Amino acid sequence: MPKVFVGLSGGVDSSVAASFLKKQSLSDPQLEVEAVFMQNWRGQEESCTIKDDYRDAQTIARQLDIPLHFVDFSERYWQDVFEFFLSELEAGRTPNPDILCNQHVKFDALWHWAQDLGATHIATGHYAQIINGQLAQASDKSKDQSYFLWAVPPSVIKNCLFPLGGWQKTAVRKWAAEQGLPTSQKKDSTGICFIGPKNFRDFIKQYLFTRPGALISDDGTYLGEHQGALFYTLGQRSGLNIGGQSGHQQLPWYVVGKDLSSNTVVVAQENNHPRLISHSLSAQGIVWHGALPPPDEKSILTRFRHLQPLQEATMTASNDGSRIQVKFSRAQRAINAGQAVVLYEGELCLAGGWID
Repeated sequence: MPKVFVGLSGGVDSSVAASFLKKQSLSDPQLEVEAVFMQNWRGQEESCTIKDDYRDAQTIARQLDIPLHFVDFSERYWQDVFEFFLSELEAGRTPNPDILCNQHVKFDALWHWAQDLGATHIATGHYAQIINGQLAQASDKSKDQSYFLWAVPPSVIKNCLFPLGGWQKTAVRKWAAEQGLPTSQKKDSTGICFIGPKNFRDFIKQYLFTRPGALISDDGTYLGEHQGALFYTLGQRSGLNIGGQSGHQQLPWYVVGKDLSSNTVVVAQENNHPRLISHSLSAQGIVWHGALPPPDEKSILTRFRHLQPLQEATMTASNDGSRIQVKFSRAQRAINAGQAVVLYEGELCLAGGWID
């Protein structure tokens, strides 16, 4: 008998996913649907809206008449997501905690927890699809979240359901309203959960030592003081706080380099500065979906930012498949170490990895 545990976060997407599965179970008595609310962060203060979200999840579960479980994965999150996030920042890289959370918590930890309760599948409100057992893009390309899911092992992906994968976001809102779900007009969550509305730099300073340093132009001119080199990423424009400088036109400034050893950040007034332009990248920690690493150079589509238009490229893999080299057909701007690159073959997600 199929038994599905759906992650119910208190948002509209997971509410509709649960509602859709419940509706399926009414026409298929063999299908059991239960819900689970995951608490993934427990810091010095609750920066996430966990109490409100849990209350909304409880309301939805009662309305749908499905059991709701509460599970605390905060220790797993701290060890596998937050500590790694801090170590990557400290190393001058640009980590992506959403990918790590999906990899270690929202799917791996949830799947093993649900298995102990007899689950045959887990489901979430993510916008992605499973096509012939392989991770694929969602129908709504403006909401596709496959970029955040590449690190979930295929052994777990094959047990996942994404009820919204073939939906447009407008249809999700419409369904929620038609079903009378109280989350139908709830705003989508944004940003990093454990930081919430707090200032990013103030939050990080609670955990990492940072100090001001020199902010210099690409010609070596001292422009002012930055708040700590680890806070800046290549291509960044906002948050530099550079006022009018003698000898410089009033044009935007962009981060084009940083040196943590000297605690120096380099900026330039050129959006496509040569130091921001790359024709290739290498990545490690590769997770392969649906196929073994190709033995020869392969044409693929790829992105290294969420919802970035897919870029034409070629890829070669190491013999053991643990590393890849990607060469782009067109030059790319602001590739940051520590971010993810995801490879696609049509709609299917071929692989993903962490950029060196």
